[in-house]
Amino acid sequence: MPKVSTPASPNDYRPISVTPILSRIAEKYIAKHYIRPVIPGDAILDQFAFKPSGSTLVCLQDHVTYLLETNFYVRCFITDFSKAFGTAEDLILVSKFSNFALPADILNWIIDFLTDRQQLCKLGSVLSHPVSISRGIIQGSGLGPTLYIRMKSDSKALCTDNVFIKFADDADLLVPENSKVDVTDDFLHIKKWAVKNKLVLNLAKRKEIVLYRLNPKIVFILLQWTRSNS
Repeated sequence: MPKVSTPASPNDYRPISVTPILSRIAEKYIAKHYIRPVIPGDAILDQFAFKPSGSTLVCLQDHVTYLLETNFYVRCFITDFSKAFGTAEDLILVSKFSNFALPADILNWIIDFLTDRQQLCKLGSVLSHPVSISRGIIQGSGLGPTLYIRMKSDSKALCTDNVFIKFADDADLLVPENSKVDVTDDFLHIKKWAVKNKLVLNLAKRKEIVLYRLNPKIVFILLQWTRSNS
């Protein structure tokens, strides 16, 4: 599916896997009755999309409003994880699920689901040769959303003063005036998490917004990230 209005290269398309209906039904059943119940609820409170949840914008507004009660300003750093669905590694996903009290047969089923996968592409009536893949969450599958939620569930802000909000592969970091950890250090902490989990923060889409009370008379120095920081 095209990600932009006028695709010009393969990177402008988002792959959606076509999987059997019976497989998706089985995957959704396993996810609902076995996997999601063992994921701690407080671990995914900051993750929106792919689960029953409220509005990201309402959550963001609520946190900002609360922080501005005791701070003159809140810095909001906005970015996303580049091709997060396509680059998540199978071994990392399995290791994260192995920390939960899943029945052995369910864990083995997940491992089998992620093992020896192949995919091919169809353009018109032409099919490509099958290619083995060892990374990437299957978009269009019944299990994929739950795998992704678990993948990012341990990405947190460096201290409780700051707030890290995630919507799919988007990420918003809120850092108030009186935080123990400034926005630069906390962003580097999140970047280290991304490196450890073999994901990449898309600095090309980064934005920083400063939300403040009326007339605070404060001068801000916005972050300047170069390619050497990426």
